[in-house]
Amino acid sequence: TITVPAGATITNNGTQTGFGGTNTPRFLAYKASGYQGYGSSTTVKLVFSTEEHDSDSAYDTSSSRFTVPSGKGGVYVFGSRITVQDVGADQAAYLKGYKNGTGGTLLGYFVGHNMKSSTGNVSMQGTFVATLAAADYVEMYVTTPSTVGAGGAGLAYQFFYGYKLV
Repeated sequence: TITVPAGATITNNGTQTGFGGTNTPRFLAYKASGYQGYGSSTTVKLVFSTEEHDSDSAYDTSSSRFTVPSGKGGVYVFGSRITVQDVGADQAAYLKGYKNGTGGTLLGYFVGHNMKSSTGNVSMQGTFVATLAAADYVEMYVTTPSTVGAGGAGLAYQFFYGYKLV
């Protein structure tokens, strides 16, 4: 055991063990192509069907869900962005992150409001922090107004990511 006094600096020129970390599990998923139809005045689960990376195979592209692997509980950071097309004049869409489905815990809530007097596109983006246990899962949803089109595709328009804090 080595005690390091206050004000001292440690320089490691060897192999790191027992400190630091890698922020895993981590993932980045997005809607690669095509448009996701949302429907009007409804809440719809967002589809992020392509992975950019997934360190622990914890993100499932078939269900668009991140599930905490066994032994990997802790504090996580998540973020998402979506673009909703053809939102009616003076209407809003809402991007929501949920722990364990829409009947579970609302973790993040972001508003995209079309302030114009005509139909237009809105984008929502936000991050949130959640304490999760093994088998907890996180999904993203959009709640749409009465006048709405589809969601944009591509990494710049629609993505979902997360990572465990060290």
